[in-house]
Amino acid sequence: MGRMMNRSADASVGLTVLSLAIPLLYDIIMVGTWGATLGKMACKLRIVTADGDKVSYARAVALYFSRALKTLEKYRASARA
Repeated sequence: MGRMMNRSADASVGLTVLSLAIPLLYDIIMVGTWGATLGKMACKLRIVTADGDKVSYARAVALYFSRALKTLEKYRASARA
């Protein structure tokens, strides 16, 4: 029974990692490479720096995590209410 529980826990951890990694990689690769995600491309929008230059991969990572933190803060604020 112990081994079965460990496999279930391992699978759960693996799915959690995938559910966090896929959106992270999608956003960083799309923004870092093309300056937009698919939705922004459909609307003919691009993410650029203040100078109008292409966004670097490092800045794409920072953008992703800043949006993630903002989302977490909204959930935290709504949980308090």
